[in-house]
Amino acid sequence: MLLNKNNKDGIQSNDNDDLTNNKQHEHKIINYAFKNISSFNYKLNFNCLLELNLNNNKLTRIPDNIFNLVNLKKLNLRRNKIIKINSQIHKLNNLDFFDISYNFIKDTKPITYLTNLQSLIINNNVIYNIDSNFYKLKKLRVLSIENNYITNIPHNLTKMIRLKVLIICHNNISNIPNDMYKLLNLKVLDISHNQITKLPVELGSIFNLRKFYSEYNKLNRTYTLSVLRCEWNKKKIYKILYHRLPDDIIYIILHYY
Repeated sequence: MLLNKNNKDGIQSNDNDDLTNNKQHEHKIINYAFKNISSFNYKLNFNCLLELNLNNNKLTRIPDNIFNLVNLKKLNLRRNKIIKINSQIHKLNNLDFFDISYNFIKDTKPITYLTNLQSLIINNNVIYNIDSNFYKLKKLRVLSIENNYITNIPHNLTKMIRLKVLIICHNNISNIPNDMYKLLNLKVLDISHNQITKLPVELGSIFNLRKFYSEYNKLNRTYTLSVLRCEWNKKKIYKILYHRLPDDIIYIILHYY
């Protein structure tokens, strides 16, 4: 887990901590979570700092001094009050984990500059559109963008061929791109709690898919059954979780796959 309290390289800050002293320059992890802070004005010139946790505070913006942490790998800004991601985020080019869930983010474009990201968690914001340049995050393996207001999945999202986990549940999505099958490494797909009426037959070509969640949509019974039987009966699927479907479809999954 990010920012382990017991990590020997980490520090747990107290109110009297001086984060700028030389001794603490040696630390790789700083955990400043649950401090009820609304600003963060410390001079963070730590060349060796790899992980920074500022979750569960009252930040309304990403502090400017964070953008100087050019070697930072993991940044947790979960549960703050941030309304915008500053364009300076591109300076954190080594970032591979970014969690900015439970904020008030609308624009996702600045995230597309973080081309070394492997895990991106942006749940529970006010996002209506996934930026069309998201496909540039070619190293991304985990994308979770649940509980927003998204209506469409950009077709070029299927260029993110390293993606293994895609969680887009609890949105307003009505259609799944036909070329979703290009995500050949996808193992977990959660499209539950949307407005989806049908699934593309090509979805059955995702050979590595192991978990599939689609409950609480508007899926047509006959069409859904045809998708399941089209491709998934040609290979082993260890676990397809297809909740809230008719009993005959569930029976097929349990007894034939």
